[in-house]
Amino acid sequence: MNIFEKNLIQNSFSSVLLDPNNKKIEIFLKHSNYAKVYQDNLRAGLQYFTPKLWQRLLDKTQECSLYFVEAKNGLLEIPILKKLIQQRGSMKEFHCTCQGVSAVMREEFRQGAMDGELKNLNIEYQVVHFQEPLYVEPRAHLVVAPYEWLDILSWKNTPREHNSLVKFRNSLYHGGAGLIVLPYRACDRFVLLQKLKLATLIVGEEVVEELCDLEIRHQAYIVATTINTECCFQRGRFRPTQEGEQLLSYLLQTEWRKLSERAKKNVGEKITELRAHYGQPKMILQHLFLWIFPGTPHERDLEKEEKFIDVVR
Repeated sequence: MNIFEKNLIQNSFSSVLLDPNNKKIEIFLKHSNYAKVYQDNLRAGLQYFTPKLWQRLLDKTQECSLYFVEAKNGLLEIPILKKLIQQRGSMKEFHCTCQGVSAVMREEFRQGAMDGELKNLNIEYQVVHFQEPLYVEPRAHLVVAPYEWLDILSWKNTPREHNSLVKFRNSLYHGGAGLIVLPYRACDRFVLLQKLKLATLIVGEEVVEELCDLEIRHQAYIVATTINTECCFQRGRFRPTQEGEQLLSYLLQTEWRKLSERAKKNVGEKITELRAHYGQPKMILQHLFLWIFPGTPHERDLEKEEKFIDVVR
């Protein structure tokens, strides 16, 4: 058994996240402002941290490549591509590669891309696990994992040659940049997880520590998103609809219908408390946006990066 297989078995969330027919992410995006927040921070980070890369992305005379890690069915990826191509003004010299784990989602992605102005863009979608030791990742100027990378494997206590964070960094061209999004511990989601005493998610704070140990140049800052939990209530009482159950399954990374009645009651009480606290049916999630750069940490412009954090907050 190799390192990848061992980590896959140990990952308690794989059955939820790697299901080819999983629509929970779609429900999460529908009931949250995550997509807009992500696009806003992707653009702002590129403009501030790597202005030369941003100019390359917009310059149709320069070759430029984009690599999506852990791609899904295009709900986030396609709007990002459309916006870039629109601002760039041409598909010429622009290349896109996706890595995902579902052939079903690959087909949905292709259908979504064919329906619009991306139909003439050559997009390669590789169905393979990013952490698979035999998988040789492509190199690109911009590398992004647009969804929360909740099932990242082989990132801790793993030799550098098999470490996913090193692999992610190595996929960047000189002058490039990458973006990973992970949950941040101090938010409403972790209150629910602690109440249920469920296994905790991989949190950004732990990954940052590993990035430091691996001497991977990076910058991290906290971003908040809002979830509308109205689908968890009917006639003013906590009674999740089908979409509500899927939303809760995504947030808890546990199938809602498999929870005990006691656990469901505890979740309902907490979400009802949050509704009263905010004066509306919502939850606030905190995410850690991790920018990865080629080079060593000693090359960072700390003063500039710390100023950017203040602006984002």
